[in-house]
Amino acid sequence: VLRTSGLVIDELPLADHFDFVANPFSGLAADRILITEKDAVKCVANPALAGDARIWVVPLATEIDPRLVDAVVMRLLDTSRRTALGPSAA
Repeated sequence: VLRTSGLVIDELPLADHFDFVANPFSGLAADRILITEKDAVKCVANPALAGDARIWVVPLATEIDPRLVDAVVMRLLDTSRRTALGPSAA
């Protein structure tokens, strides 16, 4: 959505579960740095990041396919039924 709105974005991929103890943006020449809410929580512990006015938090909106929801519900119901019937139902 951000790119389709006309923003030009240079990505800086970070490792999964990056802890933000080190400041990955310290040498970055950028007017704005967009991060997720999940990463923003981690940045609060680093004073350099918490005080960086370039950092903007972008909320994520997720859409889950209803077929996936149905499949998970059916799996849970099936597991629940087998548990209620005891070990011989497995």
